[in-house]
This record gives sequence, C-alpha cells and structure tokens, in this order.
Amino acid sequence: LCDGDRDFLPGDQVLLAAPPSQTTSAGKIWVFDHWDLGNGTTGGQNTVWTVPDQWRMFLLTAHFVAGVRTGFMTVPAGLKLKIDGRDNWPSMIFEWGLGHKHSVEAPAEQLDARGRRYRFTGWSNGGPAAQEITVAEGADTPNAFVMKATYELMGQLNLTSDPAQIPATVSGLDCKTPCTVDLPMGTQVAVSVAPELALSPDTKVVFAGWADGS
Repeated sequence: LCDGDRDFLPGDQVLLAAPPSQTTSAGKIWVFDHWDLGNGTTGGQNTVWTVPDQWRMFLLTAHFVAGVRTGFMTVPAGLKLKIDGRDNWPSMIFEWGLGHKHSVEAPAEQLDARGRRYRFTGWSNGGPAAQEITVAEGADTPNAFVMKATYELMGQLNLTSDPAQIPATVSGLDCKTPCTVDLPMGTQVAVSVAPELALSPDTKVVFAGWADGS
C-alpha cells in the first residue's frame, strides 16, 4: 500500500494496483473503481504508468466507490453459476461497487454430483438466463443484493436389456441399451425395442417382454 511520496526516474514503469475491496472499521465496504493519472487520464486495476520526462511532482489517485456484499445461490443448492465468465469461484459471495456492471449466467441444464440432470427455470429477478446486472443505489447495506437461480429436477428413464446392446427408441430417438434419457417431469414417452436382432449368421435374440409384464 502506498499513501505518500515516492521517487522514480523518467521512463520508469510503475505498476499501479489497489485492493479490490476494503472494509472500514465501521463495516462500510469500498470497492476499487479506477486510477486517476492526471491530465484527464485514467486507468484500471494493474495499470502500468510510465513516468514522464518532466521534473515535477505527479499525483496518482486510486478512486473507490461504495460497495455492497452480493450473493448468488441455486435451488437446489450446489449447482454451478457463471459469474463474470467463471463458474469455479471459491465462494458465491462478492463485494461489488455500486454502479459497476457484472455478467451472470445460469446454464440451461446441468448435472449434480449424483449425475441427475436439472433444468433452469428462472432467476429471482425475473431476468433471462444470461444477463448483465448493475448494483444500484439503495442496495448499499450488508447482504442486500442476493440473486437466486431455480432449477427443476428432470425425470430420468434408464433403459436396460438382457442381453445388452439392443437397439431401442424413446419417443423416436435412438437409444441402444443400456441408455439413460432425461426429460421434464410428467413427460410421456413411447419406448420400443427391435422385435428380434441377429447376433451372428446362425444366432438371434427375440423380444420376450418387459420386466413389468408389459
């Protein structure tokens, strides 16, 4: 951290960086916004400033804006969301500056740790799956900005046969056994298998029935 005078030679390159966010002793959050390099020039985080060939003092100022703690969650918990292009954040809680824009995206479908498929149904703010959001004035209180993505568990059909590798169709789609099909809950499907299948020139298998007697 630097707050005071520093001496550099003309032509030196100086990396300018600031903490992304800071919290005062009173609990107020401040988020880095930009560097003021003087003469109407600004820079972002990790700006490289080249010392001009002028023997005078230069004033470089880091500007911060009021921040708010923002949180994202999924229902059910544990699914992924893409925040600012990443879906592997160690935490889904961020400190964002008022007026700053960020991108959020909920995948249309995704699998949980057990391999069950979920389908996105909506954000708590009513926006589309992928959207750009701006933390607005008035949300500058702790935990005041929270977004929730809701997902629906899809029904799952597991189709097996004895022997395996029997051609089948599920609502017209090829599904060689064993196979798994994920569809919205309540969807009616038509399942059919080949009545017979040649395994070799002198051997074939013939459909004998479903396990439930159908």
